[in-house]
Amino acid sequence: MTTICTRSSLPEDLVIEILLRLPVKSLLRFRIVCKQWHVIIKSPSFIRKHVYHWSNYTRLLVYYHANMPRKIPKVEFYDFTLFQDETLETYEEPPNLKLPGLIEALHGPCNGIFCVLSTSFKLALWNPATRRMRGLPSPSKEFIVIDEIGFGIDPITDEFKIVLIIGHNCVCRLEPFYAVYTSSNDSWKYYKDEVHLNDHSIVSRSEYGTTFLNGFYYWKKYSIKTFSSVILTFDMHNEVFRDIEMPEVVRSIPDGNLGTYNDSLALFSYDINAFDRRIDIWVMKEKGCWMNLLTCVLPLKSFVPLGFWKGKQIFATTLVNSIMKLMMYDPDLHNIRNIRAEKREIVSTLKVWPVYYKESLVSIETDGIPDYDIQSEVIRKFLVRRWGPEFDPE
Repeated sequence: MTTICTRSSLPEDLVIEILLRLPVKSLLRFRIVCKQWHVIIKSPSFIRKHVYHWSNYTRLLVYYHANMPRKIPKVEFYDFTLFQDETLETYEEPPNLKLPGLIEALHGPCNGIFCVLSTSFKLALWNPATRRMRGLPSPSKEFIVIDEIGFGIDPITDEFKIVLIIGHNCVCRLEPFYAVYTSSNDSWKYYKDEVHLNDHSIVSRSEYGTTFLNGFYYWKKYSIKTFSSVILTFDMHNEVFRDIEMPEVVRSIPDGNLGTYNDSLALFSYDINAFDRRIDIWVMKEKGCWMNLLTCVLPLKSFVPLGFWKGKQIFATTLVNSIMKLMMYDPDLHNIRNIRAEKREIVSTLKVWPVYYKESLVSIETDGIPDYDIQSEVIRKFLVRRWGPEFDPE
């Protein structure tokens, strides 16, 4: 007969130190070892420590959205590649990263949690490490077309928040509304901002990971009226927008991308029509205070810089024989490296999206609102259902 103990014979401090070193998959199993371990692993303080523990290192997660153009009808699919360490030599495609539906966009991660936008325009919170997902209620019908999404955490209340923007785009010509979702009460609030969101500005998010930092989400905003750019920022706690000036020398350049560098906002500025394909990389040390980190000439004209990996190595995408590939460029050594999974060669890749990822035990369940396994029928139905009715697990 198997006996389940109610308490470990080891001191609790030592138990915690041992458990902090374990991956999420093991911790989920070890919750049933004894009551003491269950209480420790489920506690908010342990979950918070585990996210930031040195043994829970950052890995590169790449989302591929691709199709097989020779198939009739055309076949679309997606894959996630999770690299094992910072060398980016070995990778896996774990089953917990398989979702029952195509993905339009991913936002995050924040504490290991992603905001998922499905191709049926449904939003959900997803923890890949625990295989749990929670469908979110639809916002009002005005948000059937979303211009931009921001995802982050309120630094005061520790709640997940999502901001949706419509009406800023020069094509839409809609009222400049935005909506804010709060995870704790599973509901939306609606606002109007004619100062920071208007019909002559185009807002674009980072193509590499998240630009959520220290309670603020950042986009690049280009005005077709003044032909200049600013940084649009959203305060996750106060739920308001604000503009931040960019370096003067790059304000008039419409191209570019935002990223992060050592927990600071980074700006990649370049002109896609320029002959020399020069790129200026700036880092914001504090609000509106910029430092020129690097200026270099990209090795290929088709390079689109996305972000950094371990120092000043630059991630970029480039088209090779109609296949979008993820590359890494070292501006100090002037060498290029192809980051790929071999089977990508036989398909036409539509989107490559790399992010920094750390697994976590963070729960997306809230009082009275359950989450579900990603392969459950509830989640499958939710992801394929069209925009409209509120989420109903029944």
